[in-house]
Amino acid sequence: MKSLSSANINHIGLIVSNIDNARTFYSDTLGLEQLERPNFKIKGLWYKLGECALHLMLHEDMQPSKSHPLSETVQPNFALALNDDDFTALVNKLALAKVCLIGAGVTEIRAVKQAFFYDPDDNMIEVNNDAPALRDM
Repeated sequence: MKSLSSANINHIGLIVSNIDNARTFYSDTLGLEQLERPNFKIKGLWYKLGECALHLMLHEDMQPSKSHPLSETVQPNFALALNDDDFTALVNKLALAKVCLIGAGVTEIRAVKQAFFYDPDDNMIEVNNDAPALRDM
């Protein structure tokens, strides 16, 4: 095998400490579509995330490490790319839900809006207005 040029992301896996809190956050606050999940030994949730999936796995005794992205941006995360209207709507919804938004502005490198926030288990998420259709313009 020379390269993995045919590789695509199948899913992103995150650890959560409380299924109910995770379901509320990912289903209600973010509005992701929940997928059916096999009855594995480990409890969890699956969500549709574009062409791939988000797998949340329960570990009730987890000890997450959290760094504020303004001082330390190198940490595990994933980014949701949205169109500009959806970006604005989600940022407003997160603010109403009292989710702490970090850096909800435009980057200086490109004209892309970004906001960072944490789920209830301190998994960092980025949301931006860099949807693929926007990059092709």
